[in-house]
Amino acid sequence: MATVLARPAPAATLPRPAPPARDTFVDAVRTLGTLGIVTLHWLMAEATWDGRTLVVGNALHHGAAWLLTWPMQVLPLLFFASGAAAAYQHAAAATRRRAALGGRLRAVARPVAVFAAVWAVAAVGLIAGGVPGGAVRRLVLMAPQPLWFLLVWLALLVPVPALVRVWRRWRWRALVVAAAAPLVVDLLRFGAGVRPAAWANVLLVWAVPFLAGVAYADDRVAGRAPVSRRALWAGLAAGLGAMTVLVVAGPYPRSMVGMPGDAISNLNPPTAPIVAQAIAQVCAVLLLRATIERWAHGRGRPLLGWLARRSMTVYVWHLTAMFAVVGLDLVALHERLPVAWGVDWWASRPAWFGAYGLVLAGLVRVFGRFERRRSPVSQGAAGVARRARGRARRRLAGAGEEGHTRPDVPHLRPGPRRGAVQRLDRRPEAPRRRGDLPAAVHAAPADLDLVAAEHRARRRARDPGADAPARPGRDRPRPRRRAVGAGLRRGGHRRGARRPRGRPGGVARRRRAVRAAVGRQPLCRAPPGRDRQPGRPGREDRDARRAARAG
Repeated sequence: MATVLARPAPAATLPRPAPPARDTFVDAVRTLGTLGIVTLHWLMAEATWDGRTLVVGNALHHGAAWLLTWPMQVLPLLFFASGAAAAYQHAAAATRRRAALGGRLRAVARPVAVFAAVWAVAAVGLIAGGVPGGAVRRLVLMAPQPLWFLLVWLALLVPVPALVRVWRRWRWRALVVAAAAPLVVDLLRFGAGVRPAAWANVLLVWAVPFLAGVAYADDRVAGRAPVSRRALWAGLAAGLGAMTVLVVAGPYPRSMVGMPGDAISNLNPPTAPIVAQAIAQVCAVLLLRATIERWAHGRGRPLLGWLARRSMTVYVWHLTAMFAVVGLDLVALHERLPVAWGVDWWASRPAWFGAYGLVLAGLVRVFGRFERRRSPVSQGAAGVARRARGRARRRLAGAGEEGHTRPDVPHLRPGPRRGAVQRLDRRPEAPRRRGDLPAAVHAAPADLDLVAAEHRARRRARDPGADAPARPGRDRPRPRRRAVGAGLRRGGHRRGARRPRGRPGGVARRRRAVRAAVGRQPLCRAPPGRDRQPGRPGREDRDARRAARAG
């Protein structure tokens, strides 16, 4: 049992604001971005095969199909969601940045390494099966094209702390400078003829939506007011207007993706119209945030849950699924693809997309195991508490009666109600390690000082039933024996029988209790005869009545 002594305490530093609960809006934006990229790539399928030569085209190069690339080229949304996720992780694990970055590198390296190994084996098998080397070389060069996104994403993860500081200091001016930098590069490229400078836009262009995601997440963590809808409507109109002016009056092509025969591609390297498109798309999804969140909590929830654990696998293998179906149709069945953008082409899209989806589902089932099961984007209270309880149990498994003896680790012991209780160190001045029950044990109030933890043998001698586990329906918990951080439940204050653990509704109630525990100070009770914690509502009147009865 922890004893509490009232004393004036020195001014404590304000804690770092905790990240909010899991941001389903960011999850939904990432899901919509991934599905948009997959759909756009599957619409591009156009190829012919005469038995020796493979000719690959682009179905969106016909007619007015380029208009689809304006709303469906949604790479800016993927970078926006990536920036928001990186800012959330920076807020939740500011002292473990190197480990977090290493974990992301490993999470990307595993699926990519498997993808490269499979394609190496497949290329050898195709050549051995009689497929011409030129066709195999074309496929091997096309299959890994989406991986450039991963390289840029990893490069933008490194300066996340600097981007957070820049946003906090300069606010919207930082976004203006970031959006203007690619325009300067394009002026050097097309005006001064410095064509190698264009490759600087590979980072500068995609840094604009990435910084917008960082700004969104940092403002949400800090509790700042969101951007006004009037400003978002202005940004949407400005982005669409800039895209139109740049395409009509500038040297840029109409399509937002590379097309056969175009001298310039808006994606390789990215150009100023992509910056305008990023501004328009980010403002559009922020305007639709309420609608997207309703969809994410309703009909879209199963899709979000499934894709959140397999997004990297889907992104890496979706072109391979398309190549397999088209190759089977051209080579094995000796059929020709429908003429792009015709009536037959549109009528056959559901069947082709169904075939792509079936093959992709099989690939995800086989290779999805290599993708790391990632933690939530927002390190919410429930996730932090679950990991803290796991660390506490692992420490307790190797601890003796008195817990750990290291002077820099707070002692832990089993709690009276199936929870971990953090005991006080013998050196109160030693700093508490980050990660030991952060969601359950908070800093003491300013007028309290936690000074000791009662020895278990003495507590048992004084009260033999203090450590006995509560039995549902028989023993009522005693609130005065609850120590600081004793478990993560509020069962010690509930009257009547305890709900059995397996009954429906228990998990949700425990999660609500965790969220409530994070947002308030811990309950510190002193044994009878000690000074009680002041400042609680109604406590003065209760203490006065007890003093009157004792007198």
